[in-house]
Amino acid sequence: MGAGQIEQIGTPEDLYLRPATALVAEFVGLSSRVAGLAAGAKAIVFGQEVPLREPVADGPVEVYLRPENLRLVGPNEPGVDAVVAESSFLGSFRRTLVRTADNALVRVQHPATDTVAVGDRLRVSLVKVPVLARPAQVVP
Repeated sequence: MGAGQIEQIGTPEDLYLRPATALVAEFVGLSSRVAGLAAGAKAIVFGQEVPLREPVADGPVEVYLRPENLRLVGPNEPGVDAVVAESSFLGSFRRTLVRTADNALVRVQHPATDTVAVGDRLRVSLVKVPVLARPAQVVP
């Protein structure tokens, strides 16, 4: 619920994988909200195309990325440069917060064997799964 209105009804899987609104995406699980540019049925985020879950007007958008839909990649692979801000060991995986070259904070979920330390420089790439996007808020 948001502002006294039902935002979405569904199974936990539906709410997590197919959030109907930005409020649901932020409330159920973790999402990183980053700037993108919508064009047709896709958005450009960090210089990479990802499909949109639902249509949105072309132009600047906020894109919601789940930690498991980002991955650490090698220096010559498509992606965005980033610096590790923090990393947490969570058993079989780690959740690492990175600051990208354009100053976005993004959470990346990756195997625990891929150890990183605060200050490490690395690259982050997007998994090509449908994402939720909303028109960007214009600040006067």
